[in-house]
Amino acid sequence: MAGVDEVLRNAREAMLSGRYDESLEGYLKALEAGVESVSVLNALGFLLYFKGDYVRGLGYCERAVEISPDDAYARKGLGLHLAKMGRKDDAVASVLRAIELDPDFIDAYHDLAFIYYESGDFASAREWLKRGVERCRDVRGREMFERFFRRLDDISQKGSMKKG
Repeated sequence: MAGVDEVLRNAREAMLSGRYDESLEGYLKALEAGVESVSVLNALGFLLYFKGDYVRGLGYCERAVEISPDDAYARKGLGLHLAKMGRKDDAVASVLRAIELDPDFIDAYHDLAFIYYESGDFASAREWLKRGVERCRDVRGREMFERFFRRLDDISQKGSMKKG
């Protein structure tokens, strides 16, 4: 077997290239080899979220927060998994903590808005999108927020059409 550093490098490259199954396999190998770092646990949480395996992903996210309670990315990942498990209040608290830890962590604003969006609270989703735009300093981030705003606008228009 390749050395752990090579396994981690390959797993990260696979993740960045969208080869999630390959990446997951690599990060699990690293974990089995005793590498239980926050970055490995965060990667496993991310990968399992996108594979829809929220129960298993939640465990890795919880462990990442145990190891590093002030890691904003770990808190955000935990929040997303909690939301998928139907624990909205805990999810919101976790992502709010991520924002408190790193007010410039733009993805956390987006993901908090997404949690509200998925629960049908469009007003709160819009509010957190606005806050994210206020903090956002790059074009890619602003485009991400604009896409979400358009989605909310479409829902609002459809809702008002049903009422009329």
